[in-house]
Amino acid sequence: MIEEIVHQFIEAVNIAPHLLPLYAQKELNLLFKCEEKQIGLAIFQGQLKIEELQFSDANVTITGSKEALKQLLFGEDKLLLMKKRNDLSVEGRYRDLLQVEALFLLTKFRMQQLNSSHQFA
Repeated sequence: MIEEIVHQFIEAVNIAPHLLPLYAQKELNLLFKCEEKQIGLAIFQGQLKIEELQFSDANVTITGSKEALKQLLFGEDKLLLMKKRNDLSVEGRYRDLLQVEALFLLTKFRMQQLNSSHQFA
């Protein structure tokens, strides 16, 4: 489920505390949509947490299959390349997309470590 992958992403960021200070002065709301589900992530005052978000609240909205979102969150592929190939539908300002992509890529190693201990289907 996408919720499990997002929870694992939050765990990966939390065990890499050097990442969130990069976002300490940034307020960013991400909305992931997969099939009939959606899950929101908020970055606020250097913290990352799940939030109930509507489309209008999101700075960045990422829509795709579970597999595509998993590849993105695990840092296996890049957001803007996936958008270009139409693997994902992405909405948001280019600057916000770059910041989100950087967070996914900087978390890649931690996600791979966690994945080896929590295998997801």
